[in-house]
Amino acid sequence: MEKLKMREIREMSTEELQKRIDDEIVNLSHLKFQHATTRIQNTDHLKKSRHLIARMNTVIRERELGRDAQITATPETTATTESNTKE
Repeated sequence: MEKLKMREIREMSTEELQKRIDDEIVNLSHLKFQHATTRIQNTDHLKKSRHLIARMNTVIRERELGRDAQITATPETTATTESNTKE
């Protein structure tokens, strides 16, 4: 299982993403089966696989809503400017 960054996921076409999601779902089901029947060495693969599927689904959903152009054009900066003054 390879680690994909959001930038790399967004560069993929929707068809490629759907194929990767299908492959990851099959991989996740195999990991779950192995985990249920025998001890697998690294259970972190289950979590990483679920998160990868979620990230890819998020990109597909953004494209459906037309938010993809907004996200790639102007990345948001999430700087918080909270004041910690006592009254």
